[in-house]
Amino acid sequence: MTDKSAEVSMPTQQRVENDPGDFKTFHEHKLLGIFRTVYLTGRELPEAERAVLGIQDDDEVLMLAVEPIEGKFGLYDFLEGARESLRLVARYIKHNNLSPSFVYGLTYEAMAKASKRFGFLIKEITDPALINDESLETYFSWSPRAKKGKTKGKVMLAYMDRNTLIEKYSEP
Repeated sequence: MTDKSAEVSMPTQQRVENDPGDFKTFHEHKLLGIFRTVYLTGRELPEAERAVLGIQDDDEVLMLAVEPIEGKFGLYDFLEGARESLRLVARYIKHNNLSPSFVYGLTYEAMAKASKRFGFLIKEITDPALINDESLETYFSWSPRAKKGKTKGKVMLAYMDRNTLIEKYSEP
């Protein structure tokens, strides 16, 4: 078996000086299995996301996003890759002594409901700024569900506190 080290990473994203409002372009991210992760403080999150989770300025969070791969990624691929990827996330958090209050992701309804199988809690999003999130729209447009002409359904936030993630997915 090969060592799937938590040090697996993607290069630092380029800073976009002319777009200070787009927090996604300012942060290094790590690719851990199927998840692209970004470590943020509460003050770096859009207010709507902070409000949903009750995040304060100094709280830390680890945002998870499933990398969209056109024509190759759907709900079943998520179910297949999520458990091992969450083990990588837990290893990454422990190895780097990170203390996020939550790991979370913004997603559409079917994916959020599937994430409950892995211990995530879900909340419906009602803020129009989050419902119309461009990256979520792009991801959904590539999903098998969209290709079948189905709607995205509700926009949901899937989240899990750090301790639950570590307890559930850390290797002995």
